[in-house]
Amino acid sequence: MSCLYMIPGGKPITYTGGSFRHIVNYPFQKMLEEIFSVPAAIANDANCATAAELWKGCLQNTDSAALLIMGTGLGGGIVLNHQVYEGSSLTAAELCFIAADYDRIYDVDYSAFVFNRVCAKALTEHYAALKNMDAKDVNGIMVFDACEAGEKEAVESVRWLADNTAITIYTMQCILDVDVYAIGGGISARDILMTEIQKSLDRLFEKLAVTPVKKPELKVCAFRNDSNLIGALHYYLRKYGKL
Repeated sequence: MSCLYMIPGGKPITYTGGSFRHIVNYPFQKMLEEIFSVPAAIANDANCATAAELWKGCLQNTDSAALLIMGTGLGGGIVLNHQVYEGSSLTAAELCFIAADYDRIYDVDYSAFVFNRVCAKALTEHYAALKNMDAKDVNGIMVFDACEAGEKEAVESVRWLADNTAITIYTMQCILDVDVYAIGGGISARDILMTEIQKSLDRLFEKLAVTPVKKPELKVCAFRNDSNLIGALHYYLRKYGKL
């Protein structure tokens, strides 16, 4: 489940459920413990994914890194000094809400945010628009299969997503200056996406060579779409002193 959490008085509650609008300021951990009669832990899903990759995955030997989880939306994580950095209110790396269009941001137009440009949903909607299809009839597998077959609209859509991802990485890198960016989520399983993101990143940093921003290394999450599940286990074990 996608959730952010905060700890008022030392007791975890779900501050917001993200896409699940009905979960606001809710004692989700307490509810789970009452239902299952076992200790529970709650955490942001992207932070869990970051913890998994830092624990047993592609970031094991990395002191500084960032993670992008591309699914229905865009999740993020930050590693500083070989620790998951969560921020003062536990909402660090909320990449979904980075402004991508300054002209519309004050209108709270959701199309102005990065999550409408860097995620699996953005890819399928872009492809559907090019093909004059209903977005509900399109999925990521369809787009990537068409891209690998050389279909023009699919290739354009995947490259559009890759360009947006590279720009997002550049924007983050201006602030974070970390060594590695890892890409996760279901669509990270398609090698063609990682290839296109690397091409876009190389091209962008070549064009912006006048800036002092360092081009980071790009990796794919070792646990792919399971990173958040493995990371949830890590949070649980750490919370209850089993690590």
